Amino acid sequence: MQYANVPGTRSQVLAAAEERERKLLGAEEGMARRRRDMEREHGARMAEAEAAVRRLQVECEHQLEMERDRWVGVCAWMHVCMCVNMCVKECMRVHAKITHMPGMAAKRQDTHTACH
Repeated sequence: MQYANVPGTRSQVLAAAEERERKLLGAEEGMARRRRDMEREHGARMAEAEAAVRRLQVECEHQLEMERDRWVGVCAWMHVCMCVNMCVKECMRVHAKITHMPGMAAKRQDTHTACH
């Protein structure tokens, strides 16, 4: 009597196992699809990040070039100013040397008197 219902029980167990296998395959397919989607999204994000890094790098290089050019201009201007300053100092030195020469004070006085 115990074995009378075995074929029906066996069919039910087999049907339940097949249902679980079908659900498992569906879940595995869903996971594989989600994994592919995530990998695609990750690839797109990485490409976007790499493009942003390249843009920032180009922008930084441009800024550095502009700063370098600006400093080259500033340094050139400072060089001109230093040259002018040196020329002025040299002129003042020569002028002081000439004005302190013997007889130059009298000449200066004569020139000043003649002009006025």
